[in-house]
Amino acid sequence: MNAEMSRSLLFQAYDILPDYIIGLDAKKNINYLNPALIELLGGALKPNTFSSVYGVFNGFQDIDLTKMKSNEVLEFKSEILVLIPFLSVDVKLKKIALIGEEDLYLAVINPLSKKLINNHFAEAENHYFKQLLESIPFGIVVLNEHDQVIDANSGFLKLFNYNTEQIRHSFINDLIVPEELKSEGSILTERVYAGNEIFKETKRRTSDGRVIDVSVTGIPIVTASGQKQVFGIYQNITANLEIRKQLEQEKLYFQTLFKELPFGVILMNDREELVDCNDNFLSMFQYSKAELSQPNGFDLIFPAGMEPEGSQLRKQVLNGASIYKETIRKRKDGQLIPIAITANLVRLLDGSVMVFGFYQNISERRILENALAEQQRELSAMVRFLPGMMYRCDASRDYNITFASFGSIRVTGYDPEIFTEGKRTFDSVIMPEFKEILWSRWQEVISNNIDFEAEYQILAANGTKRWVWERGRPVYDDKGQVLFLEGYIEDITDRRQMQENLKRERDLLQSLMDNIPDTIYFKDLNSRFIRVNKAQAATLGLKDPVEAIGGTDADFFDNEHAEASYEDEQKLMKSGISLVSKQEYIKTSKGWRWFTASKVPLRDITGKIIGLAGVSRDITDIKNLEEQLLDKEANLRRSNQEKDKLFSVIAHDLRSPFNSFLLLTEILAEDSYGFDPAELKNLATSMHRAAKSVAELLENLLSWSSIQRGTLKYSPDYYKLDDLIQRNLNYYQAQIQSKSLMTKVLVESKMLLYTDQHMFSTVLRNLISNAIKFTPHEGRIEIRATQKEGWIGVEVIDSGIGMTDQMQQQLFVVENKGRKGTDGEPSSGLGLILVREFVERMGGNISINSKVGEGSVFRFNIPAEKP
Repeated sequence: MNAEMSRSLLFQAYDILPDYIIGLDAKKNINYLNPALIELLGGALKPNTFSSVYGVFNGFQDIDLTKMKSNEVLEFKSEILVLIPFLSVDVKLKKIALIGEEDLYLAVINPLSKKLINNHFAEAENHYFKQLLESIPFGIVVLNEHDQVIDANSGFLKLFNYNTEQIRHSFINDLIVPEELKSEGSILTERVYAGNEIFKETKRRTSDGRVIDVSVTGIPIVTASGQKQVFGIYQNITANLEIRKQLEQEKLYFQTLFKELPFGVILMNDREELVDCNDNFLSMFQYSKAELSQPNGFDLIFPAGMEPEGSQLRKQVLNGASIYKETIRKRKDGQLIPIAITANLVRLLDGSVMVFGFYQNISERRILENALAEQQRELSAMVRFLPGMMYRCDASRDYNITFASFGSIRVTGYDPEIFTEGKRTFDSVIMPEFKEILWSRWQEVISNNIDFEAEYQILAANGTKRWVWERGRPVYDDKGQVLFLEGYIEDITDRRQMQENLKRERDLLQSLMDNIPDTIYFKDLNSRFIRVNKAQAATLGLKDPVEAIGGTDADFFDNEHAEASYEDEQKLMKSGISLVSKQEYIKTSKGWRWFTASKVPLRDITGKIIGLAGVSRDITDIKNLEEQLLDKEANLRRSNQEKDKLFSVIAHDLRSPFNSFLLLTEILAEDSYGFDPAELKNLATSMHRAAKSVAELLENLLSWSSIQRGTLKYSPDYYKLDDLIQRNLNYYQAQIQSKSLMTKVLVESKMLLYTDQHMFSTVLRNLISNAIKFTPHEGRIEIRATQKEGWIGVEVIDSGIGMTDQMQQQLFVVENKGRKGTDGEPSSGLGLILVREFVERMGGNISINSKVGEGSVFRFNIPAEKP
């Protein structure tokens, strides 16, 4: 018989003994448990569950098995550590030498009577079960095979707003499942009772009728007596669903902005390969995305010889530099176009990097979800498969752990034994900046007998920092002294990362928007602002973009624009048809401005329109330049037209006096000795009149020419007004006498005028000349001057033939043709054009009042003093 057969027969013999026996090897690893011991402990200890005796019994630490002699027996006290509270026992340890095989060490356990042990175990199990249920931060419920509630923890009662008496023996589907989900609830129950473990995110109803989002984990268990039960775990996931929704919303915002930006955007990886680009980039270079995404495809946009420049720029960005470059790139048809490139490095969560480039990005983010799908069959299985770590420790600053669940590996990366065997305290994994804060909080909790709750960082076994959430409480004895601390710790790194990613995505989106000079905004279905950039905030007259949230155009603009915008936006969101480059003239905080507005529907992940995104560009300066150009063009065209018409008038007016000159000189040349003195005087008078008409016309032409060429200078000084008027009136004494006109000047002798003498005299002479021409013989001409509030008004009044309203309206325009005076005096009409030009040059204005047959009054006002 060999050694292996001997060992097997030996164990078979011990299997039928009523004693409680455990077998060890020289390294204190358990290699045998007899059925009596397994049955005695009610399944708390099973073969191959523990590899080391240290996790099961104490008292073995100081015993060196290798120094024991064959058949030597050691007796000592011990405790069974797998039972809570620990069970004291007597141990007899004996060494058995086996031929050809390692030595065997058999320990005989001598506990209390089996009945007392069973009672002890049941009470301890029930106590531990209750303590554990109450420490778990989410809802736990135990159901019998009829789907009735056997027990539930406070987390379940709080989650669904019930008390213990309300739920005991109630059917779970009637208790918390909404009416429309009864079928789903029944299906889940049937699956669990069929032996399946289930996990489901669904909705459940509280006692007050509220429907909440929960995750449901169902685990079938079988009691020692063979009864089927269900272990249910309920966790409120409303916050997680909201985070998912917000992440999807942010992703939607970014994708919409990426697509609608009015310039090209690219995203490249660290291998200088194109990852993505927007439609504007493809339109700019006329390539397809497939062409640019092929190996070295991005080089298609580089002119010959410029590929190294592009590679160098990308390497600079990958090394962490932010670049701005004005350069040349090539379109598909070979045309070279100037490009301004802005590029920055984007570092992703997995440590990889990408280049975000603007050709006048979007990083796809990942959605992180946590799910509780741990399986368990009975109390120990439930603890083992919880996502976090159940613990019990002393109330010291070291937090020496006496019990830790297998969740310790998921939370800290350390096996539970590392803590329970004293190889490491839990305080040693807490990051230093949190130690004092946590201990102070525990002191407060212990003093006030309240629950402990905190979020902090630990250093995991692999050297990474992890965020954890802890909830626990102190346990007191009958005298109020703290026995130990116990609770639950869960890794929330993913959730914290999700929150940080959400904030990062928001910051990245806002930063991108705020660095674009165009106004960018998002609106909901009611046309209310839900996000704007800095440029839009400035247009609205706000310092912070947040101030715009919830407002509408009616809060910032005039009613006409607000109503028109609202109508456009509602039509856009109903039809899904984008509004592109609409020009709008809007009164903003910076005054009236011109904008081009483009608006597109904003859709959720299902394609449903949930609002709109808009981009507007201020084009006021461009519009002003266009208007100035049009004005200058109109003025030039008008000036040319006036000159052409004026030359036509001048040619006509010069022809008549020159023809008179030619005729008179011809008569004189042929018949100079045939005229008597009276005829000769009439001939000379006619020649003088023609010469004077030509002289006046030429003088006006010279003045008009000086105005047009800009050579006429305004040189004002102080003059006595009555002297100026009298001197210019004397210039026309011959004409006044020939028509027997009565003249009168009403001007104060001390009245001074600050003006240009030449301009003033030209104005006055033309008005006096007109009055003489159109006043019949023995008529009257009166010149008056008044001074009031810094202005001097000069009136030239005649009793002449007067004018119709239509003639008055055409007096100061080139199209007006002069009419002949009462004695046939010629008139070009140029004189009054000069009068208006000179009066306006002197800073004044001119007006006329006339009636047919009653004469005319010409009045011009000019400043009296030096400004």
